[in-house]
Amino acid sequence: MRLHSSQVTGSLTVSGSIVPDGSGSWDLGSETHPWKDLHILSSSIKIYSDKEEVGRLQLGANNDLEFFDVRGLTKTQKKTFSVAQIRANATRKDFRGAKSGKADSVIRVGISSVNEIDTSGGNLLLDSAGGTVNVDDNMTVTGTLSAANIVGSGHISASGNVSSSGVITFGSLSDGTISVTGWVDEDAMGSNSATLVPTQQSVKAYVDAQVTAQDLDATTDSGTIDIDLDSETLTIAGGEGIDTSASSTTITIAGEEASTSNKGVASFNSDNFSVSSGVVTIKDSGVILGTETTGNYVSTAVAGDGIDVSGATGDVTISIGTGEVVNAMIGDDEINS
Repeated sequence: MRLHSSQVTGSLTVSGSIVPDGSGSWDLGSETHPWKDLHILSSSIKIYSDKEEVGRLQLGANNDLEFFDVRGLTKTQKKTFSVAQIRANATRKDFRGAKSGKADSVIRVGISSVNEIDTSGGNLLLDSAGGTVNVDDNMTVTGTLSAANIVGSGHISASGNVSSSGVITFGSLSDGTISVTGWVDEDAMGSNSATLVPTQQSVKAYVDAQVTAQDLDATTDSGTIDIDLDSETLTIAGGEGIDTSASSTTITIAGEEASTSNKGVASFNSDNFSVSSGVVTIKDSGVILGTETTGNYVSTAVAGDGIDVSGATGDVTISIGTGEVVNAMIGDDEINS
């Protein structure tokens, strides 16, 4: 049956196909008289160029709408492939538009499950034409979330990285245990907050202030000093008989060996000397003359005329001999020449 400028009032029932008599010559409806509803049962809408089918709209496994580029399929494949075969062999394409849906609508894109955006064939681009994509409810990303600007009044979570080339505006960041509500430029750290992160400049300013304010006080028997830990060095100097040295993290203070020209540490032979509580004494018979000494000394006292000597060792007594007369015993006038 051919219809040429015929007008049908009511429903038209056709047992067969409605085919225009020329390719791309006729419309189904018009701008002023569009069709109300288009009813399709488990099939697809095919889009043609002037030469071949180039795209196809079809229902997915979850009754979601899919769009494919079929230019890579042969003419036979386009004609015979099932919905599943088209999905497996054609190239999935994006839906693009200025806006979609309305306040009370639900948008579903993808084929794996309900309410899923499937990006298995590439990346998902949310383009706000230079503006900001706002998330006013919760958003969970399995993988990496990248954006020029991220603003969320709900909860944004990602199992991968969250990166932005612009500004990320948030209420708080959390690793599940510690929450961060923002950054602060506060040199004195006066807020003492457990949820604010200080800037590098604030940390440096705070540490510098603390180190500059600290000093080391030291008191000795003959004076008191203080060392500025920020600019001064403590010197430990040795006196006469004392040496000091430093290596790694250790300071060593040691006594020098004593000499005839230098005070210091000396050792004593226990056969000759007794040392107790810092006091050194010579033992009784501790030094044997002639055996343990050298130089000039008196070894034996020999009695002369009128002289008596008693004691060979130890104390030696020298006295006038018995029966001898001394000058002090005779008056000047008692002996005449």
